Amino acid sequence: MAQSFLNNSESRGLRNNNPGNLIRTVNKWQGKIPFKESKDTKFEQFREIAWGIRAFYKDIINDINKGANTVEKLVTEYAPSFENNTASYITQVASAMGISKDKVLTANKATLIQLAKAKFRVELGSMYSAKITQANYEDAWLLMDSQYGSGELPELEISRSKCEYCGHILTVIALFFFTYFTVVS
Repeated sequence: MAQSFLNNSESRGLRNNNPGNLIRTVNKWQGKIPFKESKDTKFEQFREIAWGIRAFYKDIINDINKGANTVEKLVTEYAPSFENNTASYITQVASAMGISKDKVLTANKATLIQLAKAKFRVELGSMYSAKITQANYEDAWLLMDSQYGSGELPELEISRSKCEYCGHILTVIALFFFTYFTVVS
C-alpha cells in the first residue's frame, strides 16, 4: 500500500489521491487530509490513493443502497449535466464495463472495482487512470474494514425449522443475563 500521487504534476484527481474527484464535504473520510492542510479548495484530498479509492467505494455503495443502482442513475447523480456531458459520461462508463446503462448493479467487490476503473478513466483520462494499479484497488477494498470479506455481501438465512432448540437456547441466555444484572446491580 502507501502509494501517493499527492501534489505531483498529475491530473487533479490523481494528485489529490482522489481519482473519483469527490467534492469537499464535512464527511470524515478515513485517510482524508483535513481542510486546513488541504491544498485544493474544491475536491477532497487523501493521504494515499487507496484511501481515495475507498472513499469512492463507500460513496458508490451508499448511492446504490439509496436506489441509484445503474450506471445511468449513478453518473447522472455523480456528474450532473450542468458540469458535464452526462450522456457521453454514461456511455463511456457503460461501454468500459461492457454492460447496458440501465443494468442493475450490486455492491460487491468485482462490480465496484470495475465501476471505479471505468469512472476513473473518464474522470482522469486513460493516461492517468492507468497509473492506478490493481493492487491499489485491492488495498482500498481491504481498507473497507473487511466488512464485505471476499467481495460478496453475506447472505443470512434463519429457519425456525432448522433450529429446533433455538427458543430454549435464547431463553437460557436471557435468564443468564437477567440473573447476572440482577445480582450485580
